[in-house]
Amino acid sequence: MCRPRDTSWTFRDLEQAARDLFEKRILGDAGSAALLEEFSPGYEISYLVLTNGTDYAPLVLAQDHKRLLDHDEGPNTGGMGVVGPIEIDSALREQINREVVERSVQHLQKRGFLFRGVLFIGLMITKDGPSVLEYNTRFGDPETQVILPLLDGDWGHVFSELAEGRLTELKWKPLAAACVVLAAEGYPDEPIKGAALTLPGEASASRYLLHAGTARSKTGHRSGDWVTNGGRVLNAVGIAANIREAVDSAYEIAREVKSDSLVMRTDIGRRQFESP
Repeated sequence: MCRPRDTSWTFRDLEQAARDLFEKRILGDAGSAALLEEFSPGYEISYLVLTNGTDYAPLVLAQDHKRLLDHDEGPNTGGMGVVGPIEIDSALREQINREVVERSVQHLQKRGFLFRGVLFIGLMITKDGPSVLEYNTRFGDPETQVILPLLDGDWGHVFSELAEGRLTELKWKPLAAACVVLAAEGYPDEPIKGAALTLPGEASASRYLLHAGTARSKTGHRSGDWVTNGGRVLNAVGIAANIREAVDSAYEIAREVKSDSLVMRTDIGRRQFESP
């Protein structure tokens, strides 16, 4: 059983979640029923493929960081940062392709769906193998921020061909990418909007900011200045020769953003190059 945006780790958490839903009714009628699911311990990966409905081509393997706080603590979010490409055992990759991707595409065919596009499969890698957490028929956020810049080619051509049912051979740059999310204080429950942002003036092809929950102020002496306007506000992206350097680059530009109302994790990607 889950609290909104969070996973129950203890029986005390479970009891509090039940009280929040059924006694306090924090979700109203939407919280009148609860689903009990098996907890899957392990590590999460985002497995994205392009498919023309019959065949498929895996994209760069990425690892998202769902929890709000360092060390995977705090509530679940839409994603606080991501790195890629990450490496997994070739046998595990073959198992994912065989038992998850191919079966998924084949099942869509049997149901009469000739799906062409991006198939996003969120996986938990457990001691017993891959466990499917979610499916999406789209790119992920923030996974997209590290996948798109690593293609050695033209995404427009790739998707134009895919729309016609043709899979293009994908070539990847020998680089790594990292994205650090800067979120508004109060996220994911009640993010503060309208907080002032001071952004760095310079960016490059290897370190830059992507806007998400931002807007231009329309009031006061700061009219026209950038302010927060959503939960996940900015994405700091770094691209380098390896994940460690990409992470460092992403944090460099993230720390150049000035605001009293932003939060970010400080350990994005660390598990890829630091010993436990």
